[in-house]
Amino acid sequence: MNHIIYCLVCHHRLFDIKPPTAGTIEIKCPRCKKVQHIHLIEPDTQKTTTEKTT
Repeated sequence: MNHIIYCLVCHHRLFDIKPPTAGTIEIKCPRCKKVQHIHLIEPDTQKTTTEKTT
């Protein structure tokens, strides 16, 4: 079962992951240009943060 990762700011679909996937991903949203830091700890638990790009 795939999990869909969305941008927290504009809700644009960023990518899909297939569990078990672990690690840290940094991706820039093509729509709103915000950098997303996504920490994949467990397949069901995901933490994301957003920071502005300058």
